Amino acid sequence: MMKILSWNSRALGHPSKVLSLRELIHSENPGILLIEETKQDQQEMRAIIDQQKQYKGCTSASRGASGGIATL
Repeated sequence: MMKILSWNSRALGHPSKVLSLRELIHSENPGILLIEETKQDQQEMRAIIDQQKQYKGCTSASRGASGGIATL
């Protein structure tokens, strides 16, 4: 069975949220991870995704202070 996890992060700009993301990935080990409302530009999200060695992903940048999606 594949586990899919969807998280409305309400911005990943703070280091504590990135740490929470890592802990969530480690504890749940989802096959697919969807992150909404990252509020990050594509380059910032790419750096966060690249830190997650077990995943490949794509992003859609935020527009202003809203949006941003990452699929891993």
